[in-house]
Amino acid sequence: MAINRPPIVKIGAGRFSSVLKVDDPHRGESIAEKKIHTSTSGLGIQSLKGALRELFILRLLSHHPNIIDLFDHRFEGHCLVLQLRLYDMDLDSLMDRNPPLPPSLIKLICRDVLNGLSFVHDAGIMHRDLKPGNILLDGDGRVVLCDFGLARASGEEKECIPPITREVATRWYQSPEILLGTEVQTSSCDIWAAACILCEMYRGQPLIAGQTDIQQLFLLYKRFGGSPLVVPRKDRPTDLLGDDLRYWPAATLLPDYGKIPFARDAVESAQSWSGRLAADIPRLPPTALPMLAGAFRYDPRLRNTHARQLLESEFFDDCRGSIATALADYLRDSEAKPPPPVEDPWEDSFDSECSFFHQPN
Repeated sequence: MAINRPPIVKIGAGRFSSVLKVDDPHRGESIAEKKIHTSTSGLGIQSLKGALRELFILRLLSHHPNIIDLFDHRFEGHCLVLQLRLYDMDLDSLMDRNPPLPPSLIKLICRDVLNGLSFVHDAGIMHRDLKPGNILLDGDGRVVLCDFGLARASGEEKECIPPITREVATRWYQSPEILLGTEVQTSSCDIWAAACILCEMYRGQPLIAGQTDIQQLFLLYKRFGGSPLVVPRKDRPTDLLGDDLRYWPAATLLPDYGKIPFARDAVESAQSWSGRLAADIPRLPPTALPMLAGAFRYDPRLRNTHARQLLESEFFDDCRGSIATALADYLRDSEAKPPPPVEDPWEDSFDSECSFFHQPN
């Protein structure tokens, strides 16, 4: 006699996990099941500890409206299975539609992302992998953060924190100190990523899209006017904590600082970072610039460290309306399109600028 089993559809996969769409007869709806493999690559107890950490963090956070709902969990062989609410799309797929996201919807999405991130930071947690693919939405207007596989408690011993994975899609949202190999991470890395996502929604393409860590740093320095300022500049003394985001004396102490010896003037620009950003993203409201100034500082000690600091910005003063209505209107009037090729105005110049690199002795 044939047994009717609920259909299972694979909807995502990572290095150590897979996500399945499963019909749950007990709830009468489809849910997402995330299977975390606890014995991958011979990591043994460390892999199990990582899976249990993600479970603990989700149990701590998932009751917030902007954090993915955790229904239940179970062990299945060498896998920890998390039963999660299923959402219609992620922010990546929403941005892959035509026309671009309307400004009113961008603000509403950004507000909810930061509300969720603020709750994460209130709990003393760093997400550490914030990107459009880890922001989920549904037709009811819910916007939630997901995938806490790399999340850690602030101040957790550095030997317990594995390096962030180097997939290209994650690299684009990494802060300078991570790209330079820091062993001490703070919640300011989430703030950098959130600012990149905000700019991407207005721009329609990733803000900085390097294909290697070195290229990512090169394009980052191009974007913000140059490599880190490790000593005060006599000609612009008032800009060190103001307009110039590059002031970062401690950069020389990072493990990879000397391994990537850019000629210091190779990517320097006379135009202010805000002028370049406004010219490149004409739709970006002027009220966003002060908020971004606190989010894009090279030095993590000078960068904002809590999402609440961004929510207090003037940028959100006119953020009103129902996200469910705004999202429904946009989906009705838009159509899916193939993901556009990533084009960056500075990417083509990378090869020609390689002469500015110095080969180590």
